Amino acid sequence: MTLKDATLEPGAVSERGPSGRARRGVALTALLAVALIATSGVAVAADPVTETATYRLTPSDPGTVEVDLLYSTPDPLTELSIAPPESASAIETEGFTREGDRFVWDGETDRPRLTLRLAVNETGTERQAAAAPTGSGLIFADTGDWALFTRPSTSVRWTARGDLGFERTSTTDGPGVTGSSMVFLGDHETTTRTVDGERIVYVRPAGVDPAVDPDETLDALEFASRELQVGARDDRILAVAAPTTVDWGVAGLQVGPADFWVQADRSLGAGSTWYHEYVHARQDFETTTETAWTTEAMATYYAALLGLQRDGSFETFQATLAPGTRDTYDDVILSDPGTWHDAAPYRKGSLAVGQTDRRIRLASDGSTFLRVWSVLNRQDGPLTAADLYAAIVAASNDSVAARTRTDVESTGGLSIWSASEHRAAFGASGPRFSVTPATAVVIEGSTRTASADPRETALLGVNESVTLTYRVRNGGDTTGDYDVPVRLGDRTVNRLTGTLDPGESATQEVSVTPDRTGRLALFAGDSVIDLHVLDPPIQVLDVTVSEDHPVTVTAALGGNATVPTSGPLSIEWGDAVILEERVAIAPGANRTVSVEVPNATAGEHTVRVGNTTATVTITDPATSADGPAAGPLVAVLVVLIVARVFK
Repeated sequence: MTLKDATLEPGAVSERGPSGRARRGVALTALLAVALIATSGVAVAADPVTETATYRLTPSDPGTVEVDLLYSTPDPLTELSIAPPESASAIETEGFTREGDRFVWDGETDRPRLTLRLAVNETGTERQAAAAPTGSGLIFADTGDWALFTRPSTSVRWTARGDLGFERTSTTDGPGVTGSSMVFLGDHETTTRTVDGERIVYVRPAGVDPAVDPDETLDALEFASRELQVGARDDRILAVAAPTTVDWGVAGLQVGPADFWVQADRSLGAGSTWYHEYVHARQDFETTTETAWTTEAMATYYAALLGLQRDGSFETFQATLAPGTRDTYDDVILSDPGTWHDAAPYRKGSLAVGQTDRRIRLASDGSTFLRVWSVLNRQDGPLTAADLYAAIVAASNDSVAARTRTDVESTGGLSIWSASEHRAAFGASGPRFSVTPATAVVIEGSTRTASADPRETALLGVNESVTLTYRVRNGGDTTGDYDVPVRLGDRTVNRLTGTLDPGESATQEVSVTPDRTGRLALFAGDSVIDLHVLDPPIQVLDVTVSEDHPVTVTAALGGNATVPTSGPLSIEWGDAVILEERVAIAPGANRTVSVEVPNATAGEHTVRVGNTTATVTITDPATSADGPAAGPLVAVLVVLIVARVFK
């Protein structure tokens, strides 16, 4: 189950993922309404406003915790106000006075502080939609000895002389650990595992004897992390093995971008709650009403598949998905939440995803539903049904997408495939190959060699190439041959081929030069590298004309700050073209181009550099070298003309 139901206020600052973009569907993070006052002059970077939250247990008052909110007040700050969450009551303030539902800074206290008491016990019925199989049990709790809850939502508004940023940090007063969206307070032990830059922090509260050893659980999460090559990795994930001494309403819950808890008595295997909640942590797309079913459907299906792939049996995998075949779901239309009942997205929805995955495997040359998922994670804006079907077409064909549309938008039952059908699509127990980027993306062109994180969009200029090394791993139990196409969009540009023993890996370097501008994707199996090829214009910064013999036109040119700028440049003197050449400018650099004017004569002339035009007056060029110092004067006049026209 995932909990992503909070809405950021307009102008709010949100938690950000490793790619730098705001994580979609972020829940229960600080809601920061920003009011900035513009000023004249050049902006000077200032220290940000910071909020430091310190949490502590209140053993004498189970169900509540306390938090100190300490704020910095950099010099440009003029006003600051805080609105605590509804579940909070203020018990102490320093530098704040209450005005209605907000606490307003007095403008003098350097480090104003607000101490709140938070009611943290919550039940599933208070937050979850009808899609979730939850009763009235708890989803967050405090017993006095320990607490597991979400970070509170505080609305912070300020005005300043200029632009100020905002940063949040958190800590605990006493034993505890904080994540991006969740807090555990109380005695505990932590075990950490880092996978491809993603740091998973497993928390075992004191007195908890989990059904699965922490290291074994982390082994399973590491396996899931490596299998799910869909992007959207977080720098840090908090995973708590929750004590079973309270009446939980769900087996586990994922909160915000990445954090989650699972009841400590839950096991691994097909359908494991540990897999289910981790899958949610890798979903980075915002759904619409017609695609809301995908969130839990994907988590349920991949929890079953991961368990099968790692150490499960097909019978257990099949039994995990079988509830979706029940007649009770025949009246459910997945794209219409108004028809949902009995956890329909988990049950019928998981079969819809699974059947789509199976059909993609049968219809494509190495693709799976993971490729669809990768596209969804890169979606700009909310995910519509049309977006979903287009991603399925890109991974397979129109026929597969049409079958999915029927499953999703119609009543009627869905079936589960047999063991023989599974072997035909997924392969029998044997070799199983995965493809991941093994190095940074190297970008090469005539003016630079640079590198980019494969988890982020690589920015290229025209005629630049990208080179990266892929790692192919055989995660199966027998030796096998692999042949994986590498595609740029819908065009195959290379193939990864070879033979690998069980557990063995091999690497292969691939170089590609895109033949068009815009956003492109480089696919190898389910691995996706985003590319954006830019063709920025050459900027004419300045034009000068020297009267010294011979008369010379000099153009100062600028390019793009991020990618190389290249293209044809022409310089005209009157009706004559006196220079034509292709110019290349390195990122963030400038360059000059000069050309002599043949047979220049005195008088008024038009100079054109690219699309830039100016008029200059030349005295006798034949005598200018020995005559009055007219050259500098003319150059200044030209600069002034250009300044008016182009700056």
